[in-house]
Amino acid sequence: MLFVEELIRLENVWKSYYGGAVVHALRGVSISIFKGDFISILGPSGSGKSTFLHIASLLDKPTKGKVFFRGKEVSHLSDEELSNIRGKRIGFVFQAFNLIPNMTALENVELPLMIQGFSEEERRKRALSMLEKLGLKERIYHFPSQLSGGQKQRVAIARALIVSPDVVFADEPTGNLDSKSGKEVIKIFKKLNKEGKTLVIVTHDPEVAKVAKKIFYIRDGQIIKVEDKNKK
Repeated sequence: MLFVEELIRLENVWKSYYGGAVVHALRGVSISIFKGDFISILGPSGSGKSTFLHIASLLDKPTKGKVFFRGKEVSHLSDEELSNIRGKRIGFVFQAFNLIPNMTALENVELPLMIQGFSEEERRKRALSMLEKLGLKERIYHFPSQLSGGQKQRVAIARALIVSPDVVFADEPTGNLDSKSGKEVIKIFKKLNKEGKTLVIVTHDPEVAKVAKKIFYIRDGQIIKVEDKNKK
């Protein structure tokens, strides 16, 4: 039997917010993310998608339940320890791109390696290679304001991939793009997964979600349905 490595597991995870009233953003969510997975988390606004992303990607901690990363429970780790794991093991792509305006495309992609202490020569070599792979060779010295939406998202994808992460989380990655640019970004994700990258896309758009191999439908903080195309 073929062994597939489990990268992330959520066990009965709850996330509650306490204010004037208690809001349960996640209600007993259990899910595993395996190496090579291409997963979509699909649900309407307010369904718990973003909260799921924050917990699964180690940006936040659960109120109840356990989170495992590569077989080790990480729910109890300090913010600094979680930040260290994220920096080396997890890539992020956001709807708003989150590029630094006064840095070129090349510098934006180099940034994660700079934070980790890589030499300038190694940073530049890796970033140039990644940007060229994503079709941005002619845009490496452009600032975000000089790039189209689709080009900005490709820079963001390059930045997410530069540390060779175990998994990449994408939060509404086509939300700020026109339909043509959105399709190009989805095409990139499909190619990356075919190359073996593990991807998790959080979206409210069924058209975006359906490109994934597994779709987890989330509503009112609960996974209500799982569609696994690998089993069809």
